[in-house]
Amino acid sequence: MEDYKFIDSNLGVPQGGVLSPLLSNIYLHEFDLFMNGYTNEHSSKEKNISKVNSKIVAYSKKLSALHETYIEKRDPEVLKEICYLRKERNSLPSRIRTGNRISYVRYADDWMIGIIGKKEFAEQVKEDVKLFLENTLKLQLSVEKTKITSLTEDKARFLGADIQIPKAKERKMVCRTMNGRSIPSRINKVRVNFLMPYKEIIENLAKEGFLKDYKPGGKIITNAITK
Repeated sequence: MEDYKFIDSNLGVPQGGVLSPLLSNIYLHEFDLFMNGYTNEHSSKEKNISKVNSKIVAYSKKLSALHETYIEKRDPEVLKEICYLRKERNSLPSRIRTGNRISYVRYADDWMIGIIGKKEFAEQVKEDVKLFLENTLKLQLSVEKTKITSLTEDKARFLGADIQIPKAKERKMVCRTMNGRSIPSRINKVRVNFLMPYKEIIENLAKEGFLKDYKPGGKIITNAITK
């Protein structure tokens, strides 16, 4: 309906209509069923989809032996080798991925697929989803909105929130005690961050007249709109 007049359209569900979420839920139910089956088929059945990197273990054993030697002899050459091996060890991933995980979530016509796996696997998932939507539901994927994003490198926007995983250098460091000595260690398990795009929110509020004389980066003074 536009200006109380009915207009026949084949362009899909109108944005912002009160029935739009309900219509999306009805039509995209088939997509939910497809993704449920696809997830079960292509996700690894094993509980753990990674294993400890054997090279890390080998480096750690060698470092422990060298540390004992250094305590006994205080040889600067041994210390130099310890520093070198630590640097080499820290450049390696602590675990090696052995499987894949897929997770799917949808809200009305917005959906996101979370993947633990290589980029090539993510590209295959995207292509399979594209073919299903085109052939079964006669829907076209938006090239602009449908992106493959590494959450450690960039942010992914979903339902107004930016999703991101902190990089290694931003991860928490702790000290662990091993054989009576304190060793700095990085916590590998990182939580996913859900970030509020506050700059965009503030700019939208200013555009709608809720802020007085707002300038980007300036002081925020609220302006009540009594109407």
